[in-house]
Amino acid sequence: MQVMHCAKKPLTVQLPARVPVISGTTEFRFPAPTRSLPPREAVTLPDETGKIVLEKWGRMGLIEVAPGTDPQAVLLEGLQKRHYALAALLTQYRELQAVNRAAGVPIQLPKAHHRAAMKEMNELAAEIAALDPVMHAELPTLKPEQVKDPILAELEAFGLAPEPVPPGAAVDIGF
Repeated sequence: MQVMHCAKKPLTVQLPARVPVISGTTEFRFPAPTRSLPPREAVTLPDETGKIVLEKWGRMGLIEVAPGTDPQAVLLEGLQKRHYALAALLTQYRELQAVNRAAGVPIQLPKAHHRAAMKEMNELAAEIAALDPVMHAELPTLKPEQVKDPILAELEAFGLAPEPVPPGAAVDIGF
């Protein structure tokens, strides 16, 4: 089985360990071997090992390369998977901060891995746009949709525009 990692940095994966050897009353356990997968190159793994590695790392852009497939199509599929995974990571961070804000807990600034994920996600989007502009439009975005206030829309239809109130300004509500 051939697999390809679609990020720009090498990925170190842990392979399944050997079964323990029992010699008399002693049991010998062996540490799990690791393997570094170079970025964007097909690597051959045994079938059982490949299935385990794909199950664990498939969500982050590790994909199986079937024999006789177009390398560009496989790379594009892997880039999309990686982009979706990074978008999910950043969406989870944003949702956690929204829950914290609602609970009155101070917002935590993004950590280095969040910044790196955002940077990589933008680079992947640009690369996917260069490879397939149609698929670029289908990628998830982190920008929230702007929802138009129906009351403001109705006021604008009548030619009325409410004046904005600066934040923190005292408003007389008539009591």
